[in-house]
Amino acid sequence: KIIYYILENIYQDDLMLITDQHVNLINSVINSEKANATIHLPNKISAVKSYDTLTLLKQEISSDEFDVEITEHINLSNGKNIEQIETSEIDDNFICRLSSKEVKMPLYARSRKDGDKMSVKGMLGSKKIADIFIDQKIDATERKKWPVVVDSAGTIVWLPGLKKSKFSKAKKESYDIILKYY
Repeated sequence: KIIYYILENIYQDDLMLITDQHVNLINSVINSEKANATIHLPNKISAVKSYDTLTLLKQEISSDEFDVEITEHINLSNGKNIEQIETSEIDDNFICRLSSKEVKMPLYARSRKDGDKMSVKGMLGSKKIADIFIDQKIDATERKKWPVVVDSAGTIVWLPGLKKSKFSKAKKESYDIILKYY
């Protein structure tokens, strides 16, 4: 009854587009063991399950893809910022120190692509960006807008707020670039 009530409020005059099959699909997603799932409903409405939350969204017309050169300060589509700063005592995943001798300048913030991998700091080999998102329990809707910082050769150097790459330097090492994500 709750699902019917919510759909009545969303569809109002277009309620005839919704059938019992749509409600059954939403119920099956809610009760599913899957952590993330999406159902596409009429009129470009999506029911998105992300872990323990079900959200009904009007699908956006604009694309979530972006590719922006990192200058002194950039605003991202997820409402966050990346800024080049002079100094910082913080050493968490929201700060990244790089050496311009090891990465090819300029740096870019872009949306993730299928198959993206990065060499995570302190780990041998590489790890898929999709697996990092899953391990960190990032909602599927947020993943599309999450920035991936790459150098001009396309090498992933930082996943802001989540993981640093092997190119990230400690405070005592030699670096000339400090990026802050907030």
